[in-house]
Amino acid sequence: MRGAERFDDILGRFNLVDRLVRDIGKFQWNDNYLADIDYESINKVIERGRNEAVEWLSKAVNINKCNLSVKRTVNFNECIGCAACANICPKNAIEKQISMDIIYLKF
Repeated sequence: MRGAERFDDILGRFNLVDRLVRDIGKFQWNDNYLADIDYESINKVIERGRNEAVEWLSKAVNINKCNLSVKRTVNFNECIGCAACANICPKNAIEKQISMDIIYLKF
């Protein structure tokens, strides 16, 4: 199934892979489907991931030095083309354009 690895990834991060039904034709009931979910633990995983993403982004885009006269603040060695910098730039100095599934950044 297309995108199935995404379910494996996210449920793996939350220790919930045993709840994933991979093939409905081979489905068998599992009592884990009704077990309580430890949302406190999940929220900690989400927070840790969020902090890692912010740290990575702050290294890739030096927001503190961003102004309209100094637009090239992206570290292109770390840029993956996600356009997150354009979404959070406080000066709107970065513009994203999407064309045929390619994201172009204009500085």
